[in-house]
Amino acid sequence: MNRHPKIILPFYFGHTGLPLGHSCADGFRQLGWDVHCVNNHEASFFYRYVFKGLNKLLKAIGLPQISAAGKSWSWVPLNYRRAQLEKAVEAVRPDVILIFNPFPSVYGTEFLLGLKKICPTKLVGWNVDGPYDDLIAHSKADARVFDKYFCIHRYGYSGADKIQYLPAYALDSKRYFKLSTNTSPKRRIVFVGAYSPRREEFLSAIADLPLEIYGTSWRKRGSNATKRCVRANRIWGNALLKLMNESSIVLNISSWDPKRTGLSLRVVDIPATGAFMLTDETPELIDIFGNQISVPTFKDPADLRRQVMHFLDADEERHALANQMYERILRSDTYADRMRTIVNEITIESPSDL
Repeated sequence: MNRHPKIILPFYFGHTGLPLGHSCADGFRQLGWDVHCVNNHEASFFYRYVFKGLNKLLKAIGLPQISAAGKSWSWVPLNYRRAQLEKAVEAVRPDVILIFNPFPSVYGTEFLLGLKKICPTKLVGWNVDGPYDDLIAHSKADARVFDKYFCIHRYGYSGADKIQYLPAYALDSKRYFKLSTNTSPKRRIVFVGAYSPRREEFLSAIADLPLEIYGTSWRKRGSNATKRCVRANRIWGNALLKLMNESSIVLNISSWDPKRTGLSLRVVDIPATGAFMLTDETPELIDIFGNQISVPTFKDPADLRRQVMHFLDADEERHALANQMYERILRSDTYADRMRTIVNEITIESPSDL
């Protein structure tokens, strides 16, 4: 009897964070797979409501806090997440397990190989983080453990490392789309993303303009100039769509040097809403937009300021460029296309049963 192939996706599946896991799950479902999602950011009840509360109390009265790192207690986050994934594998007996950012600190090599003893599953890894030197070293080591290993950038490895390039950006029309509105965009510049030193350098150059920042760690690590621009620690869902649709300029600034390759999800997400995107200059944009569309870019902080000053008042030009990017993005690869690339690279046991 034929059956659908089964896959387990351990990733963040909360409602207030990056929806990449949901996008990939939808892509596999469109290909006819049975998808089982495991929230690997979930913590045990004891850790959330007892242990963390106890540490807050100890901190408040000036006593040393208790560290759970490296402990064998079942409620410690790493042990709890391992147990949740192991239970899922025992119950589902998947054909494939796709691990995002599969570094040893997440699950551990011995644990991952132990999952294969439960059932003859394929282990697929996908590094969806940037081209940072320490992470590249991890990727090279991890690629030897997985049956297939993918990376969103081309920097720092070769074919001999058994790593294949697979970008994470793709069209998710279920979550990013143009809202029906007749109102003109507000005269503001918006950036949505976590703090990084590189982003601080660029945004500091326009902090005196109508800039709004939405993202984690800015209030803790940002300069006084950028802190004044922070509006919220996070924004997702309909609120994010509304923000993009009602803003003059939506910025995409990579945490890493784009010369190292690797594009963030925002290069598709922003134009998919119909918003005007101003982004880092990188040759990889041609992979998305081709030669026919002139995507507005900047090279350095001073250039960012020049471009922002120009486009804030260039309403017709800005609107025309936003429409061109929007129309092109509607024809770009979807997450079903991305997941098909993974499927085509793996061989599942007993293919006649699928």
